[in-house]
Amino acid sequence: MTAIKCWPFLILILIPVAEAAAGHEADDLFAFADHLDEKHEYYRAVTEYMRFIFLYPEDSRSQECRFRICRSYLEGGRLDDAVNCLIEFLGSSDGDDLALSARYSLGAAHYCLHDYPAALVQLELIPEKSLSITGRNAVTYSRLWCYLHQKDFRSAYALAGMFDPKPTGYGPVNTTLSRTVAELELLPRRKPALAGIMSAVIPGTGQFYSGHWEDGALSLLLNALFIGGIIHSLGNDHNETAAVLGFFELGWYSANIYNAVDSAHQTNRRQWERHLDFIENTFGSPFQPIRY
Repeated sequence: MTAIKCWPFLILILIPVAEAAAGHEADDLFAFADHLDEKHEYYRAVTEYMRFIFLYPEDSRSQECRFRICRSYLEGGRLDDAVNCLIEFLGSSDGDDLALSARYSLGAAHYCLHDYPAALVQLELIPEKSLSITGRNAVTYSRLWCYLHQKDFRSAYALAGMFDPKPTGYGPVNTTLSRTVAELELLPRRKPALAGIMSAVIPGTGQFYSGHWEDGALSLLLNALFIGGIIHSLGNDHNETAAVLGFFELGWYSANIYNAVDSAHQTNRRQWERHLDFIENTFGSPFQPIRY
């Protein structure tokens, strides 16, 4: 009888012990998921975050796990999954710091998918008053990159002068970045149509105009050889041979024009990418982590 009377007291003692043990297990699982994320094992981290949500749905960290699942998709390169996950997360969030991070991350996902207008929409929905100075600068800089990729130089130039100079190292950014963005619009560009016309008149000259000297020399030489062979064959009444050479020359001549146009595009693209690389190496990548 005495033992039976003791059971309620034992239960009362064991309940907090069990709760404490469960709390430690939740802490360990959350820490393990974070560890996997830090080690860039994103897909394993997603599994552990999902496990945490399933086992501890009432834990205050469950919402953070949902966000970190989305971030792991983004960091792991599963961009479409990241977009869908972040949209769902934002639909159930209450506008706290996690919601701001989700909005910023959704912009980053659209940016990585080269959907720059959609990335801009998300960045412009972030209330700047909720951000620190560093955070505002990061959002502004990411918006600038979206405009650059759309070749909207006027908007990019306007943003280049909007950095808050208070954080260390931001003093010279406004002037230097503005000047660099302005230079992008003034880059000399090769005209693909002109390159094609030049190579149609004299094979290889369009490639020379675009700075592709080896391609131009090869095109000039091959077309000259074919044309010389055709003339020689016609002069010796070898009409069949001239026809065969003419057939192949038509292919080389057409390819020469196409190559000239493509060479101009390549030159413009390389020049553009080289200047973008300079901006990134000098001022950093867009969508850097932000503080609130």
